[in-house]
Amino acid sequence: MGSLITDGTWMWPIEFAHYVCRHHVELLPDFLDDIRAQNYVSPEVPHDRAMAVFEEHLGENALSAAAADADTGQGASSGTAPPSP
Repeated sequence: MGSLITDGTWMWPIEFAHYVCRHHVELLPDFLDDIRAQNYVSPEVPHDRAMAVFEEHLGENALSAAAADADTGQGASSGTAPPSP
């Protein structure tokens, strides 16, 4: 699995910005509203909140996969771009 990003609410693959810019993928209105409300700055997300978001969207195996990725220096992060609520 590629790296994922979360703002504590939404989750998206790190490559998503490429698809938005290059392939004109439309963003969900609710996602855009949240981005604008945060003044286009992704907040710092505590690790436990990020893991909760990933588990919510990916299921119970998310935490074990994230732990394995952490051992290899890959995997989940919190950061900057777009979504899956």
